[in-house]
Amino acid sequence: MNWTSTKILIIALVCGIVDVVFEQIYTTSNGLSSFILFTLFGVCISVVFAELCSSEKKHKVLSTDLDTILDNLPALVFKKDNKNTLIKVNKYFADHHNMSKEEMEGVDIFDLYPHNVAEAYLADDFTVIKGDKPKLCIEEKWPVNGETRWLSTSKMPIKENGTITGVIGVALDITERKKAEQALEEYNKALEASYVELANKNEELEEFAFAASHDLQEPLRKMSSFVILLEDSLKDRIDDTERRYLNYIVDGSYRMGAMIKDILLLSSVSVAEVDKEECDMREIVYAAMTTFDDKLQDTGVKIRVGELPTIMGYKSRLIQLFINLLSNSLKYRTEGQILEIQIGAIKQEKWKFFVKDNGIGFDPKYSNQIFGVFKRLHSHKKYPGSGIGLVISEKVVKQHEGEIYAESELGKGSTFWFTLGE
Repeated sequence: MNWTSTKILIIALVCGIVDVVFEQIYTTSNGLSSFILFTLFGVCISVVFAELCSSEKKHKVLSTDLDTILDNLPALVFKKDNKNTLIKVNKYFADHHNMSKEEMEGVDIFDLYPHNVAEAYLADDFTVIKGDKPKLCIEEKWPVNGETRWLSTSKMPIKENGTITGVIGVALDITERKKAEQALEEYNKALEASYVELANKNEELEEFAFAASHDLQEPLRKMSSFVILLEDSLKDRIDDTERRYLNYIVDGSYRMGAMIKDILLLSSVSVAEVDKEECDMREIVYAAMTTFDDKLQDTGVKIRVGELPTIMGYKSRLIQLFINLLSNSLKYRTEGQILEIQIGAIKQEKWKFFVKDNGIGFDPKYSNQIFGVFKRLHSHKKYPGSGIGLVISEKVVKQHEGEIYAESELGKGSTFWFTLGE
């Protein structure tokens, strides 16, 4: 090997190390590994240039050493002339073609690969030669051993005495990376399709719940009405036990009617409003309070409303949110004690609101259960209701990119905290 070829192979070695380094960095998330690879790369560059600057007498020894290094490099290294003939390859290249290095020297690319593939390689070579500058990281198909793999190839022109005589290249097998990219792309497409399908199913379910709930109300009304008429018509002909049974039917139909109305409300809340608008949260709270005007006056409830911000939101949904939370406080107040409710907000990354009362409270271990559909901590007889109000509250908060949770202790009241996006 002459000194010019040796220098070319040194350059090929450097290119190979660059490609290996960047391929390793691409496939690893370990910062220390990347640091070590860059350090090794720097050492190799220093050694190469030190050798280039040394006496030409060393080139024979260096040539042998470089051949050894190139043959152990996990990349395909090749040198071609202007006639598309292989002049030199490393062992990795030859092994992948089931040939020896000597057998590959002098082989025409068109005898090695299909015509369309060889033409593509040749076109890249001409681009490098004509432009007199390297072409890096070319992703190309590589038919070998009966299968098609992928290479990331970098090529640069060879100059001897100022004349371009061919190209030298280094290629990395990136088949596994391409497979991973393809698998990720297919997974993302499947995930997107699943999301669309799930959204459609949810919409259909909400429409069904709305229609079913609406259609169920009429027969329930008829049932309770006819039971009342039946009781009136029988009058003294039924005893107290039979009358109690009829009352159970009427009470059950009323409860079922209330649950259906709540399901209808939940279904309507599930459908997002079109546009958000500026909402003065103090006005929102006062609008919610008007729902309970009579009850507030009769029970002497004290409500303190602190400074509240103006945010972008769905106005009617936010009013419903405070209606539900106020209703919760009113329902679970402590008998014989004036109910006090405090409403306020704290500025954090998002506005954090709270509704605090001095009611009966609940065991903290149930703090997650209370947001479940139809989940109740108390009997219906003592505290009537469907238990769906907090479910609706959570849904409204999530529609505003927020979270809601409760803090409580038995006999010491409850505080509902929730965030709302601006």
